[in-house]
Amino acid sequence: MIRYVFSAARYLTKDDMNKIRREIETTFPEGSEVTMTLADILREEGMKKGWEEGLEKGIEKGIELGQAKALSKIALQQLTEKFGVLPRELTEKISKLDVISLELILSNIFNYTSLDDVRKFIS
Repeated sequence: MIRYVFSAARYLTKDDMNKIRREIETTFPEGSEVTMTLADILREEGMKKGWEEGLEKGIEKGIELGQAKALSKIALQQLTEKFGVLPRELTEKISKLDVISLELILSNIFNYTSLDDVRKFIS
C-alpha cells in the first residue's frame, strides 16, 4: 500500500496525503510511527530541495548583479574618456541598468556623437 502511495504521490495533494496517513494510523496502529517517519523524511527532502533551488537562484542573481556592476563601471569609464565628466543623473541611471542594456551601450560606444545618443538607450 505504501509503495502505491509513493508511486502516486506526485498526483496527490497535501490533504490527500494527510487522509492516507490518518487511515493507515487507524487501520494499522502498530505501524503509525512508520507513516510519521516517512512524512518527516518527505518533508525534509522537500525543504532540502527548496533550499537548494533558492540557493541556486540566489547565486544566479548575484552573478548577474556582479556582471551589471562591472559593465556599468566600464561604460562609465569609456563614456567619461570620450565625453569628459558625465552629468550625475546620467551616471546614476547607467549604474542601475541591467546587463543587456549595458551591453547595448558598450557595443555602440564608438557610434555616439553626444551624450544624447547614450540617453536614447537609457530611456
